[in-house]
Amino acid sequence: MTFQDAKDIYNNRLQKSIEEVDKYFPGSHKPLPDTIPSNVRPLLKLLHDEDYEVVTLGGIELLDKLAKGEWSAVRVTGAYIRAAVLAHKLVNCATEFLAERAYNRAKFLDEHLAQKGPVGPFHGLPFSVKELLGVKGHISTCENSFFLDSEPMEKDLVLIQQLESQGGTIFVRTNGPQLCNSLDSYSPVHGSTLNPYNTSLTTGGSSSGEGALAAFGASIIGLGTDIGGSIRAPSSFCGIYGLKPTRGRLSMLNCVGSNPGNDFIKAVVGPMSRDLRLIDLFMENIIKQKPWKDDVSLEAVPWEIVSSIQPKKLTLGYTTFDGVAHPHPPIVHAIEELVKKNDGKTVDGVEITFKKYTPVIPEDIIHMLIGMFMPDAGERIKKWSEKFGEPLDDPGPEVKALAKKLEISDVFALNTKRDKYRQTVWEDWKKQGIDAVIYPVYISPSSVIRTPNYGLYTMLWNVVDYPGVTLPLTKMDAKKDYGPTPEPANDMDKKFLGMYEPEKFDNAPIGVQIIGPRFEEPLLLKVAQLLQGTVQPLGE
Repeated sequence: MTFQDAKDIYNNRLQKSIEEVDKYFPGSHKPLPDTIPSNVRPLLKLLHDEDYEVVTLGGIELLDKLAKGEWSAVRVTGAYIRAAVLAHKLVNCATEFLAERAYNRAKFLDEHLAQKGPVGPFHGLPFSVKELLGVKGHISTCENSFFLDSEPMEKDLVLIQQLESQGGTIFVRTNGPQLCNSLDSYSPVHGSTLNPYNTSLTTGGSSSGEGALAAFGASIIGLGTDIGGSIRAPSSFCGIYGLKPTRGRLSMLNCVGSNPGNDFIKAVVGPMSRDLRLIDLFMENIIKQKPWKDDVSLEAVPWEIVSSIQPKKLTLGYTTFDGVAHPHPPIVHAIEELVKKNDGKTVDGVEITFKKYTPVIPEDIIHMLIGMFMPDAGERIKKWSEKFGEPLDDPGPEVKALAKKLEISDVFALNTKRDKYRQTVWEDWKKQGIDAVIYPVYISPSSVIRTPNYGLYTMLWNVVDYPGVTLPLTKMDAKKDYGPTPEPANDMDKKFLGMYEPEKFDNAPIGVQIIGPRFEEPLLLKVAQLLQGTVQPLGE
């Protein structure tokens, strides 16, 4: 079998699933225009009025209508799956639509509501899910041809089982970059996922399709994963909220990853949504189920109700330069404006103060990261790619020069170094007296498709296993003067600063991440509520 044969398997699966949408949820959308604009979000209005009414409603308000029976689960699921088909035609974000499963589930939910009442707090709420998360009866590929002829999953991801026990339903599976191993969105199997705000830009990765669907308005909440920024980058690039939890919070049992058995840094699964309230509701009700009783890898840490967190004062650190690579001027401007707006203010009875925070970053952090992410120097993924002749993206000369296959003594040493570093960061955190940190997600508002990416702003927090919430702030305006670029700190910084061309990033969302200590997700959601992120209205 050739690589083209493998791509045909992928495309046939996708096309067949689109045809099933027409079978179970007929209705489609109005015709596409002859010329597609670079900002495709206004094309959400191509949905028919009944569907547009559904997908533009807030998450909590939607749940209220579903629980009262004002809108049926079939109607709501149909609206979102038709919107997702439209989104896919515009930005290439889906791997497979789950029309039959979603229809049967929605019918069941409507019947249950009529006879017994709502199934749970998520009754009738459609969820999109990243493709590597296991769905019973379907293959998971991790956006790699190696798995395209694999056996279907025998069980759903445990987290999917848990959200469905609370009334949710899954309706579409979304794509990501090759091996879900990049902050870009390109895979040789399916091409690039495009940013709905500006289709010359990436959505970020690796939860690329999740970011695109939510930004367009075709998903009210979805599940992504994060091992180096894969929830936070797409959330920031696409102007939505996203939560990267602490390892051990939510179950990833029954999924396919690109690095199984690698314990240096473990991927986590988390929610992504344009409605922050849904992320709060999701986490509270999943943790209420004590998921550690279904997955032994989880920690038995209860959830602190976010509304019950009432500190008199919060001290927030903020960073505009990590000491390695400068963010571009629009990122710095957005952070400084956030600080200026809130420093010294009292919001909902909480006094907020800011102070500069400079992270502790080892001089050999890049070497450490390459060792953690590629302990076999890429040997396994190279073998995977050879199965069907899939071309692998070149990691670049810097990575090649540092990558080496680790001996067992190297593994011991790197684990020890990582653990010492985690303790050093925590001791410094306590010394600085901060509750959370406002931190860049990336060096620019988004990234031009298939350009080099700098991941340390997100990867750092995977190394120390701190959770993060992405907070959307504003949009890039190419006509606005954000100030000059700073003097480069080093050659790598010079390269990335040289990529700042304002017109290329026009209309791209700008976000930050709110970082806190392990298992402090409720506090981070509280901070996000106090700082009030700005999600752009749909259809604009």
